[in-house]
Amino acid sequence: MKHLRYLWYVLRHKWYVFQECARLGIPWAGIVHDWQKFTPAEWSPYATSFYGPWPYNDRPRWLVVAFDRAWLHHQHHGPHHHQYWVLREDDGPEHCLEMPERYVKEMVADWYGAGRALGNRPAPHDRYSEVRKWYRANFDKMLLNQKTRRRVEEMIGIDPWA
Repeated sequence: MKHLRYLWYVLRHKWYVFQECARLGIPWAGIVHDWQKFTPAEWSPYATSFYGPWPYNDRPRWLVVAFDRAWLHHQHHGPHHHQYWVLREDDGPEHCLEMPERYVKEMVADWYGAGRALGNRPAPHDRYSEVRKWYRANFDKMLLNQKTRRRVEEMIGIDPWA
């Protein structure tokens, strides 16, 4: 049952991402979005983490490790994730590469699609209202190139001068 429930979530998510990618002029990105979630490296750890017998925050250690590996795989195979563009230096702090526009659009579509798949409805007059709330709550955890950050904020309607 967990696999069917997870499949239903992934398909909803992909549908909403596809719709948003098409609206942003990159429909192909919406079609191939998150293809790696269907690989053995990700499928079972995700399905078991989100729909298995344990609450997410009370999973056994082996599942936490399996999910962490799956999440790392997902980031490394999905250039629409901001983590994909972070270069960690051996001898110092990380720095972030600028994301190409196509991946910035897909990242915003991903955030939008995730919210919609989880039941969040955007305000009729402001499609990115929920995305902005999520972005503000997670801003401090995101390592983004400054140009990429400005582009994201422009897309979702955050005034840099406010």
